[in-house]
Amino acid sequence: MKKLALLTLIAFLIPVLSPIGDGFHLVKKYTYTSENRTQNLHFTDIQEPTASMKGLKPVTLWKQATGTADFSSRQDMFTIRIPKTFVIDPGNDPIQVDLIVDGKAFPVSVDLDEGGGYEAYYYTEPIFLKKTDQVSYTIKTRSDVRIPTVSIIGLDTDANSLHMAFGSDIAEASTIKNTSPDIIKRADWGADESLRYADSPTWKPILAKLEADKDKPKSDATLAYEAKNRAIAAHLATDFPEQDKAIEKITTENGHPLVWPIEKTKQVERIVIHHTAENNLGNKDDLALIRGIYYYHTVVRGWGDIGYNYLVGQRGQIYEGRAGGDYNVAAHALWNNKSSVGVSVMGNFMTDSVVAEQENAVKGIIEYLSEKYGIDIHKTSIGHKECRTDGCIINDFSTPNLAGHREIGFTSCPGDNLFAIVEDIRKTETASIGRTPTINPDYNSIKIASLSPNIGSMNILDKWPTIRIRLSYTGSSIRLKSGDTTLARLTIGNISGTLKKNPELPFEAFGTDKIALVLGKKKYPFSKVELAANIIAIPSWNRKPTWDTTGTMNDNVFRGKISLLNEWGNLVVVNELPLEDYLRGIAEVSNTDNEEKIKTILTAARSYAYFYSKPENRKFPGKAYDGSDNPDEFQKYLGYGYEKRSPNSSRLVDATSGQIITYNGQSIKPWYFSESSGQTLSYKQYCTERVKNGTLAASTVCQDIPYLQSVTDPGGVGHAQKWHGVGISGIGATYLATNLDFTYDRIIGYYLDGVKVEKKY
Repeated sequence: MKKLALLTLIAFLIPVLSPIGDGFHLVKKYTYTSENRTQNLHFTDIQEPTASMKGLKPVTLWKQATGTADFSSRQDMFTIRIPKTFVIDPGNDPIQVDLIVDGKAFPVSVDLDEGGGYEAYYYTEPIFLKKTDQVSYTIKTRSDVRIPTVSIIGLDTDANSLHMAFGSDIAEASTIKNTSPDIIKRADWGADESLRYADSPTWKPILAKLEADKDKPKSDATLAYEAKNRAIAAHLATDFPEQDKAIEKITTENGHPLVWPIEKTKQVERIVIHHTAENNLGNKDDLALIRGIYYYHTVVRGWGDIGYNYLVGQRGQIYEGRAGGDYNVAAHALWNNKSSVGVSVMGNFMTDSVVAEQENAVKGIIEYLSEKYGIDIHKTSIGHKECRTDGCIINDFSTPNLAGHREIGFTSCPGDNLFAIVEDIRKTETASIGRTPTINPDYNSIKIASLSPNIGSMNILDKWPTIRIRLSYTGSSIRLKSGDTTLARLTIGNISGTLKKNPELPFEAFGTDKIALVLGKKKYPFSKVELAANIIAIPSWNRKPTWDTTGTMNDNVFRGKISLLNEWGNLVVVNELPLEDYLRGIAEVSNTDNEEKIKTILTAARSYAYFYSKPENRKFPGKAYDGSDNPDEFQKYLGYGYEKRSPNSSRLVDATSGQIITYNGQSIKPWYFSESSGQTLSYKQYCTERVKNGTLAASTVCQDIPYLQSVTDPGGVGHAQKWHGVGISGIGATYLATNLDFTYDRIIGYYLDGVKVEKKY
């Protein structure tokens, strides 16, 4: 009956939505069902005979532990997580691991690739087997190694459910140029993009634990690792600024904060070839292998996405890897990711042979990338490799523009057999000779100036709280669309899907509680309507600034997600987006103001919004939004249009990211205003005056707020008070910064007694 109801619903919706997204269809949605079994280890000594003066004598050099992990469902990819209580160096491997299924042992190697942030665990290379709900293991270590526990992680790479989607069910290949190879998209190999979102059910508990643990004492190893990374990052930012900096950082996608933000570079200098090194003993197809690697990198390792830009399959198919498109930073070659593109070939080519289809695909993708990015593979560029000697942290040296991973990292990757092909291509290829680097068409010096160098590649804690803002849109009907070239994700009722085109979607309030999709003369009411994209435009809203004589500006474009609500017959438009992106669209301060004054007001505005985003501090109780774009009741918010024309303000949002004003450790609602007459008001003075003039009820009890006291405001001398006069004075902030060299945190502390500025996220 459920299946019949689903098909009936599809039949109803096909004529409704086919003009928008080529209709609905059923697809497999891979659920990435995973289980984790943590077990204590109990080691027994392995005694080996050794010669002595008294003959053979048993000694203990190694020890071993065994165990069995039972899973509630059948899994086909496995990896073992091992606490990093020991060091593995080239030629010094103190551990051997076997997985055992049906009495057969499969040796697995420890994966030594690093994502860029400190990881407290080693992981074995993924092994793909026939589905089973039980695996055993044997772990042998040197006698001096201490491993208290291990975790056996299993994944069902084929687990799926039927899902309704928009658009054609035909897989599309990227065809940027006629000469480009067919590149199978992420959606077509079954990527679950929610695994990249910090607000997803997968990541919420992970990030909550990280947040809870962030103030715990760090181990000496962690502190040393972080210090080393800071030193390397500073070196690269100083000595190789063009190579090391990103020109764009995208922190959200379809209204969701990204675990690993997308970063774009000015140019790509090098192609790095890898092998995936997994053990495919279960004869899994390409798609299952990619889904397994994707989950392993994204969730198990905690990177936030797959680490390769492209993958080559077992029979030469080419697959899209890391999300984000061209010039995007991946995580495949530590300290070299921002200047390279990574291609990984499926297989372990220390033992496997490279089949002809794979070799042809490798040559094809190399030529495609060389042409796209202007890479002469016969030339060299500067690569970076950590030192293994005291007194040195990183070596900078010339490396081929077509490199095997082993040439810029401590690894055997891409395996001897594949590396031989890489070397042969460097000797015989001629098409790339004379090519010069192609600059990213989005390159913009303002973007470069607004970004700070990141330490490593992973930004796992770069997550922001979100805020919901009611927009001042009026009218009972509205049109929405994606505001750039990306395709939007539409949710109507309980159905969601990505549109295959970018039309204007017409909606209107229907009755007292529904939103109707309007197609011609027909109206189709739904209880829920949301449109999510990188940028969303509201073409039906004329919000042009009165001062713009060119008529080209219109503040009707927003980041994140637009939700449509019906409140008793009234259309309500809500913009939900990460708090930091909201700050970029705040017009509470001029882009040309003193920088410390801008940072002062931005920090106050962030703190104000953060305070009201908490359930216990509702500005609009019972409503589905936290604030509004009306400065008379919340803050002046203009959205993406203001962000584009205020690069200085946007840069200073980044400079103060996550900083909140607190009092006694608690976030507060900071008061701020434009001008005083030389003395600010305390909250009690302000409240008392409003009681006297009848603005507040006579029964109001005006209480004293410790951090909202009256202070001298030298910048306001000779001016008339504007707005309420309580808290931070805008004109005073300018005066203190310009004349007394106050920094923004000192300005805030001057006007708000006893507060602190703390980084809360």
